[in-house]
Amino acid sequence: MDLPQLAVVVATGLALAGCARREAGPSASPSAPPPASMTASSVVTPAAPPGPMEVHDQVAAQVLAGLRDHDFDAVESRFDPEMKRAVPKAKVDRVWSSVIATRGELLSWKLVERGSSSGFDELRFALAHEHGESEALFSFSRDGREVAGLLIRPKVSR
Repeated sequence: MDLPQLAVVVATGLALAGCARREAGPSASPSAPPPASMTASSVVTPAAPPGPMEVHDQVAAQVLAGLRDHDFDAVESRFDPEMKRAVPKAKVDRVWSSVIATRGELLSWKLVERGSSSGFDELRFALAHEHGESEALFSFSRDGREVAGLLIRPKVSR
C-alpha cells in the first residue's frame, strides 16, 4: 500500500471513529439500532505491518521526494552502507543537477515495473519532469529497508 492509499485508509478510519462519537452523543437514543454505516463490515481493523514490497515502494517514494525537493541528506539516509560509500550525497547532488539541467524539475513519478534478480527486488519508476522524462531503477535486498542500488537514466522505450 503506498503512502497516499495509507493516508486514505487512515483518514477513513478517523472519519468513521468521528461518526461513532457523534452518534453516541447525548441526543442518541440508547435503544436505537446502530446506523447502517456502522455495521460490523465497516469496522476498520488495524493494518498489518507492511511487507518488504510495500516498504520498498515507500522507501523509493521517499528517495524520489528527496530528489524532487533537493534534500540530498534525506536521499542518502535511505541508502544502505555500501551505497552511502559509493554514492555520497555530494555525488547524488551532481548527478541530479545534471538530470534537472536537461529535463527540468521532477514533477511526478509512477511505479511501472517490479521484478527480482540475484536476490534483489527491483523497481522501475517513470519520472515526469518539466521538459521530458527519465526513469529511476531501484534495487533492494529482498528483506532490506534501504536502497542497495539506484540508477537514474533517460527513459528507455519498451
